Amino acid sequence: MRIDRTVSFSFDLSLSEKEALGFVRDAQLSLSRASFIENLRVERGVVTSICAELPVNAAFFGQRRLAFRSLIEETADGAKLTSQALADRHPGWAEVAGAARVTPLVCGTRVDYAFEISVHLQLPASEKWGGRALVRLIEFTTTRVLEGLSEKFPEAVREAAHSLEDAHAAAYRSV
Repeated sequence: MRIDRTVSFSFDLSLSEKEALGFVRDAQLSLSRASFIENLRVERGVVTSICAELPVNAAFFGQRRLAFRSLIEETADGAKLTSQALADRHPGWAEVAGAARVTPLVCGTRVDYAFEISVHLQLPASEKWGGRALVRLIEFTTTRVLEGLSEKFPEAVREAAHSLEDAHAAAYRSV
């Protein structure tokens, strides 16, 4: 079973273009308020990647943590995430791809995010009506959880950005 969700949002910041670029390129910082993402790790090397887990309630199968791994690539105006295949895909996995773009404004910057999230669940074959009903229930609950994560995501990133703004403003005031 595959369930897809697109999340797009924008907000303005008082940060300079350089500061906003640093924010969108630093996954650890920009996702610091996303409490619904578990076991977040940023791995730096020749390429930088982000690994984490999305908690999904799969009805009678209980809570599942679906791992994902994405490469982070800096772009001229932000950053891009490219989903990567996982070796272990049981009982399911997630794909997270997208981009963050920074646009300079007269006073500050505008940040635009666009993400595509796909959740894959491995479910037993359902040939009888009871099994098909269970699969539909799992699909419904998983879709609702993914919608909830999608709704929380923009606010979590905004909170992290505003926290950075506050820190920059405090540092400026103390100079």
